[in-house]
Amino acid sequence: APDPRLAEAERSLAEAREALAHAEADHAATVSSVESTREALDQAEVAEREARRVMRELEREAAKQERKLQRMRPKR
Repeated sequence: APDPRLAEAERSLAEAREALAHAEADHAATVSSVESTREALDQAEVAEREARRVMRELEREAAKQERKLQRMRPKR
């Protein structure tokens, strides 16, 4: 007669393999999510640098316009 402990061990092994497969799938999803988050952060940093550059440009232009206005005002 087959040993009932063998059938129990095979069931446990099958459950462990299934749990491992789920854990591997969860891990892959987490890695993918982390990579997506890093990509989004990189894009946000690039956008922030560009926005700061544009702001500096606008500030320089505003200062230039202000100086031009100062020169145009009649001195009393």
